[in-house]
Amino acid sequence: MRAGGGRGRTGVRRTPPVRLRRSLGLGRDARLLFWGLFIFQLGFGLYGYLFTLYLESLGATAFQIGMLIGVQGLLRIAVYIPAGIISDRLSRRKIILVTTLITVPAVLSFAVAQAWWQALPGMLLIVMGNLGTPAFSSYLAEAGAETDRGRAFALVYMVGPSIALALSPVTGGWLADATSLRTIFYGSAVAYLLSA
Repeated sequence: MRAGGGRGRTGVRRTPPVRLRRSLGLGRDARLLFWGLFIFQLGFGLYGYLFTLYLESLGATAFQIGMLIGVQGLLRIAVYIPAGIISDRLSRRKIILVTTLITVPAVLSFAVAQAWWQALPGMLLIVMGNLGTPAFSSYLAEAGAETDRGRAFALVYMVGPSIALALSPVTGGWLADATSLRTIFYGSAVAYLLSA
């Protein structure tokens, strides 16, 4: 009889071995991508839903906030076009590392901004961080076993981030109320650094 999961002689399903449960059933690289994106999304969730309030506290009007976020969205589209080409030509691991690390100074720049327009460089850096998305997806596709690739994508892209984005806005809101809106950006910087 095999050790671990599966059905025993009695036909009763046995619990998977502890090692498998801890690893989410993912290989080493896919598991690292899962936890990296989970931690990154924890960092984003700390400030992402409060960012417009922060810009308003820095003096931005509703129109200016809408323009900033709209332009950031358009730039994100423009970044994805060369991102796929870059992903095919350079080391995916290095792209993921660099594009994750450039988000650290981005959120730190938000923390020290004294006027709404001073958030622009950080917003541009966040957009540049999107250059890593195709590399991340390609690396995940290679890291997932062919038979479990769909499961790996579901866990890494949907389950982990959904849990992180359910927990972190509450934490970010509590932290902002207990200290200040600026504090949440320092927490995000730590999470972004850990996710790299």
